[in-house]
Amino acid sequence: MGIERRWHACLLVVLSMLSVAWTPVFSSPEALSFEDSEPDVAQTALIADRFAVSNGFTHINMTSSPSTGLTELERPPISWTATTGIGLTQMRTGACSAYLPSTNEVFLIGGRIDIDPSQTGDEANTNTVEIFDLVNKTWEPAAEQLKETQQYHKCAVVDDTIYAIGDHHPFSSPSVEATGVVQIYDAEDGNWSYGTSMPGNQSVGLAGVASHSGMIYVAGGVTAEDRSDSNRRLIRYDPVNDSWTQLADMNNRRHSFELVSFRGKLIAYGGVAVFFDPATQMTIEEETNLTEAYDPATNTWTQLPNATHKFSAYSAAVFNDEIIIHGGYESSTWSGTASDKTYGYDPFTNHWKTHATLPVSLYDSTLVLANDTLVYAGGDSSNSRFSTWSIQYLAENEYHVNPTQHAGMITSSIQDLRPSDEGAASLVWLDFATVEPSGTSIGMQYRTADTLQDIASSAWLPTTVPVNTYLNAGNQTLTEVAEDSAFLQYRVRYTTTQLMDWITPSLVNVSIGADSAAFAASPPASLQPTSFPVSVETHHHATTQDGTYVMAIHPSDASGVLDVASDWLTLSWNTTTSTFSVDDPSSLLFNQQATATPGATTSQGQTMNWTFSLSETLPTDHLRFKTSTHAERNASFLHPDISSIDRQVTVELDDVTSDMSSQGDASVEQGEVLPGNTALNLTIDHRFTNSGLRLLGGAIECRIHLDLHTFDTDSSGERIWTNETSEWFDLPAGQAHHANINTPESPSGELQLWIEARTSEDWELAFDTTPLEFIINADGPTLLDVSPNLGEYTNEEMYRTVSFLFHDVGGFSNETLSAFSWLEARDDGTNGGAADGIPQRVEYQPSLFYTHQHGNQWTVNITVNDTVNDDHQWGRVLLEGTDLAGFPVPAVSAEDGHARWESRTPTKGELLHLEPTKNLLNGTFMRFEPSQQVGWTMTVTDANGLSDLTEIRIELGNDESLGVRYTTVDETCSSLDERLLLLPSGCVVEQSNGVLTVDFTATVQWSMSMAGLIQGELDVVVKDYDGTQRFSFTEAWVLDREMSIEVTHLRDETGSVQQDLITDAVVMGGDFLNLSADVAYRSSGTPYTGDLRLRWDGLLQGEPWRGGATVSIFDGLLETTIITPESSGLVQDMTLTLWDPL
Repeated sequence: MGIERRWHACLLVVLSMLSVAWTPVFSSPEALSFEDSEPDVAQTALIADRFAVSNGFTHINMTSSPSTGLTELERPPISWTATTGIGLTQMRTGACSAYLPSTNEVFLIGGRIDIDPSQTGDEANTNTVEIFDLVNKTWEPAAEQLKETQQYHKCAVVDDTIYAIGDHHPFSSPSVEATGVVQIYDAEDGNWSYGTSMPGNQSVGLAGVASHSGMIYVAGGVTAEDRSDSNRRLIRYDPVNDSWTQLADMNNRRHSFELVSFRGKLIAYGGVAVFFDPATQMTIEEETNLTEAYDPATNTWTQLPNATHKFSAYSAAVFNDEIIIHGGYESSTWSGTASDKTYGYDPFTNHWKTHATLPVSLYDSTLVLANDTLVYAGGDSSNSRFSTWSIQYLAENEYHVNPTQHAGMITSSIQDLRPSDEGAASLVWLDFATVEPSGTSIGMQYRTADTLQDIASSAWLPTTVPVNTYLNAGNQTLTEVAEDSAFLQYRVRYTTTQLMDWITPSLVNVSIGADSAAFAASPPASLQPTSFPVSVETHHHATTQDGTYVMAIHPSDASGVLDVASDWLTLSWNTTTSTFSVDDPSSLLFNQQATATPGATTSQGQTMNWTFSLSETLPTDHLRFKTSTHAERNASFLHPDISSIDRQVTVELDDVTSDMSSQGDASVEQGEVLPGNTALNLTIDHRFTNSGLRLLGGAIECRIHLDLHTFDTDSSGERIWTNETSEWFDLPAGQAHHANINTPESPSGELQLWIEARTSEDWELAFDTTPLEFIINADGPTLLDVSPNLGEYTNEEMYRTVSFLFHDVGGFSNETLSAFSWLEARDDGTNGGAADGIPQRVEYQPSLFYTHQHGNQWTVNITVNDTVNDDHQWGRVLLEGTDLAGFPVPAVSAEDGHARWESRTPTKGELLHLEPTKNLLNGTFMRFEPSQQVGWTMTVTDANGLSDLTEIRIELGNDESLGVRYTTVDETCSSLDERLLLLPSGCVVEQSNGVLTVDFTATVQWSMSMAGLIQGELDVVVKDYDGTQRFSFTEAWVLDREMSIEVTHLRDETGSVQQDLITDAVVMGGDFLNLSADVAYRSSGTPYTGDLRLRWDGLLQGEPWRGGATVSIFDGLLETTIITPESSGLVQDMTLTLWDPL
């Protein structure tokens, strides 16, 4: 197949993919252009532009670029190999390495050595040199040694000459500063000599050193033995003129790092730097991840992204276009941690890759690139750098040789070229485009299968045996692949020999072409003969639009085996002539009804909508469907599903309407209320049950049933049924039928309407006999009850519910009934009405209401807020309208309303006046003396009326059980307890002009004491229907129980001798001693009237003589008789006392 042909003869499933590695040739993937090889986008069915694992590809030696995200070759790993021979002759650290191309040798120069590892303290600086032979992979001592010892220095090579530059003396005693020594090895004469040392004030060791364009650059470093003077200087050594020049400073002071010439820049990464730490807000000196680049062309430094790792004392070399970071050190307080990793590092993107893990951690080793080989040697693994304790210098030495070629592979997921699972596809071509710089290549293999499961066992093409062969970029014809092989997988091999420059090939796109056919949705599970046309949608793809699209039907048995006595019904659409054709040799169509409607052509292909009606007589009860595309290749799919012939027809009552509907429109719904003799319009329809399609033929009859369950009862108390049935009538084919019928005129009841159907055709007829129920209402509503009661004086409420109870068969709705409210404070005098306290119709406001049904009893509730009314103002509710059957509610005048009540503003009783009336010290202060009278007069009122009052009481001393009260229920006064006794005449009550006056008079009892009382406290408590009011007073009374007693006469007036009793008087046993005394209240001096207890105590001949009696006192006079004891003797210490009578 030619290149030109591929664009117009096949289905395209295109995977557009772009993967470009960074090379010196291409600066970005956007610079690439492949217009000549990319497929026509208009024909694209699928587009993808990535080869990542997340896109379904598997990778071998492949990766995603950290900068572009594109898939590219992964650099080969570094695998360290031990050298041959005896290795290094000495354990060495702080040395430098250099490669001489002319001799193909690596020089390990100077440093510090451990003369005897079994001893301590014998470590020393050295001037020895060892040489590694790249051919034999062996180390040998060099014949020529350095002119002097040199350590913690760096090496550079220019024009086959080695320069060992700088020095540091961390173990000197006394301390020695860096001399900036330069020692030069000339490969031509094989001798070491001195070069000009660094300028005296710029001499350093532990610096970064690199050669670039024939010059040697030295950055940073330290001079002092204690490394306290790191600097940021950059100086340049000119090997030709043996001179030094100072250049632009770095951004940070640093030492113990490598300066690496990389992609035209000098890279300074890590080391020990001085920098400001934002976390601690301090300037610190420690290992850092700060990275910067020097541009020799502009003499400027630029900050690069901070590195992932932070190391000092590492070694570095450029290898495969990345910086190799080998080993390194990171301090931690008094000790540190050495690295055992070999990393690949891109400072411009901060991309790190671990290439190798060493068997030992190390730092201060050397690393050099020798042609295509990396060599490292020596190092230090001591816990603390520059420590004299536990020194562990190393003689490690290994090498890695770069391969001459490196390859990687991507393998696609299995590509399903079918538009859907319900389709087929036939392959046409495979095309891919690449970018293959010199020294690189890309090849492709593929395999195909007709099922997903078979792809794994298919052979890769072109060949894998005896050797793998690959397709070159371009278009590959796949017409030899069997038709309906819709599954394809491919793999792409990337190869490069340009490893050091890291130039790699790129895969641009892959496109796959195929012709296809599929069902957009599964065919109908069931079809109905003589139904309205059925729709089936298919999807087709032929790239030129030239071809034939087919949808075909064939009778089958229940298991899907095609009926051998029948032929395919074929519906075809020719895309060239845009004509539709039908081939129906078995007469499967009903009246040849079939159409084909093409959809819009897109990059995904074209859809076809096929419609058809099946004949009433079919050879079997099952069908199979097939779709095909006949273009450059044939793609056909026989759908596995089996469609059954469905003959179930449903007759149903779709709708009922009436001019008397209570729902506000013509529709009559379940449970609706209708008046008697209502004309109903019924819509009866018939369709195929499972598809809902109408019938195009056949005869079906129907009739209507009306069953009325009346509220009338028979002699046994059972409700009576009446029944009516219409005549049978025909339902017209393909449309709904409208039938008219009237409901019974009377009596009221529950009407059930249902239909019945029958047919003589070969249909499975179904109809629902579940009745549609209505309420037939032949009577109007009767009002049974109203709440609140008419004229009731009731408390105001924010949410007052006004309720009406009706007897009605049908009930009410918001469409038939309206409610209005009138509140005197709100509505009187509004809307032009007179402000006369009498409701007028214009003053009423509409109100919402809701209904509740229980049988034939309907409650209509209206909520109003009558708190706007003042006390004794009125409210009204008026109803207007009808029930659902159209019967009006009972009529009333606007003045009366259906509900009316008098608003009551709840108020508590008020104390108007309180005044003490007995035993006063002043106008408001009363003395409480036992047996004396006390009294009060008080007046109270209640805005709601005196009938709201329930109790009035006086409480004393903050004791709710001490005081007096008046109860309105029985109109009586009483004491709260025995300490204050109300006199029989001590309660006088009067009512006048809404004011209640109560006079209390009571007697203070001896049982009253101050225990638990607050003296002077008085509370008037007024209780009424709305609550309790308490009025408190202080300094209203004082209790005085103290008595003043003065004995006026104590005389023996019986027996032969009568005398006044004085000391040493002699009386006879059994004599009567007459006692007279004046008794009064101590504070007031008021003579006491009442009882007291007289007690006498004494000694008769040393024995107790006691007695007592209750005495009555009137107007302060005490007169009583004491009988002397019968025994004789001297009476001593006789005492007379008076007590309260309790």
